Amino acid sequence: MVTNEERYLNLIGIQQRPPSVSYLTSLIHHHLSKIPYENISKIIRYYEIGPSIPTLEEFVEGVA
Repeated sequence: MVTNEERYLNLIGIQQRPPSVSYLTSLIHHHLSKIPYENISKIIRYYEIGPSIPTLEEFVEGVA
């Protein structure tokens, strides 16, 4: 079974590696390159359910 973390990494096109500054830099670069910035869904979420942070599963579902 694929975890949410694996789904996210596959979505942004990067493989899991041990933590390091270079890996963090790569994660940020891939995330910004593959996932467009938008804030409308956050505003809608705020008015529907109040201030909250989506789970990783909700985030990945919303992007994929």
